[in-house]
Amino acid sequence: MLAGSLMSRNLIENMTTLFAKLVAHAAESGQPVEDRIRYIQSNTGDQERATGLKTSKTLFIDSHRIVVEIVDQTDTYYAFTGFRESQYNFPLPARLMKFDSAFLLPVLCDTPVQPTASPLETLEILDGPEPDGSYTGHAPLAIASLFPDIEVWRLEDGCTPGGFNAVCLAVSAQEGASSSRWISERLSKQLIRVATSLDLSFPFEELARATFDYDPRHMYLAIYKCFEAIYAHDVTNRVIDQLSLNTTWEQLASAFYDAASWHPREEISLVGLLEYADNDDLQAIYEALNPAAGDLPASDSWANRAGRAIYRTRNRIAHYSSQGEAVHFDDYDWNEVCALLAELALTVRGKALNIQHEGVD
Repeated sequence: MLAGSLMSRNLIENMTTLFAKLVAHAAESGQPVEDRIRYIQSNTGDQERATGLKTSKTLFIDSHRIVVEIVDQTDTYYAFTGFRESQYNFPLPARLMKFDSAFLLPVLCDTPVQPTASPLETLEILDGPEPDGSYTGHAPLAIASLFPDIEVWRLEDGCTPGGFNAVCLAVSAQEGASSSRWISERLSKQLIRVATSLDLSFPFEELARATFDYDPRHMYLAIYKCFEAIYAHDVTNRVIDQLSLNTTWEQLASAFYDAASWHPREEISLVGLLEYADNDDLQAIYEALNPAAGDLPASDSWANRAGRAIYRTRNRIAHYSSQGEAVHFDDYDWNEVCALLAELALTVRGKALNIQHEGVD
């Protein structure tokens, strides 16, 4: 390890953590692992840059696929491990960077990402002989090769950070469509539209995780939560405006729940929100989910029909039933259903915002 005078204690601890992870993985090979000092080759500039990088947010999807927001004094970066795509449609202007060893420690030490190399391959890198018999540290690229591919994007100058979860969703939607999972190109584009709306009331993290789930019913539930978020957002903001409160809608919604167990009024609130939508869109989701709505009078509004179908489908997914009411994997065209539902969420949110703003003005 480099002398303490050349490295901050932070980097020393980080390298110790990283190599402990690799040694433990290599030991799974059943072969002995040398007990010796190890460190990553770096110069003073690399060390200074690595010292200034801090991990601010992390989305853990699985042991290989992770998204990390990293910041320094002037810039914001997004690091991705284990993603297949190399060109993403970001909801924020960003630039793909060349490999930079300074990002190895924040990505590999501050997250639970695990090696993709086998224990024997890891052992070979850890204890491989040096060409001249001397040890000058492990090459950064050699260490990086033991883990999932790492890509780092830098937000362009002048771009305001704060869209971490939206970035996660936009990239995850594209990754889901390009992999062997069930997500279609159409649904991927709808989810990207949700991400690029940068509406912080949407459950971006749950939507992003659902793109990697093999069960499309979980995507349906995640999109359904968008309607709950819209309702909570609008109701609490109206209370804030009416009472001139100095708080955020998230804080007020949390206070309502803690003090009075308040939550959106499920089917009634959903139908109310769907009044903002076009009848053609409501008819489309109703017919895609039929017969989930059951028998309804022909005189019922499309908002009522669609709301009941959406709500009943949600309940049949979320709750156990022994009465044959469960929703099965092959009951619906989930790409169509989820794409229609995402479109409705965007439409309803946009119109609800416009109406709210008109009322405030």
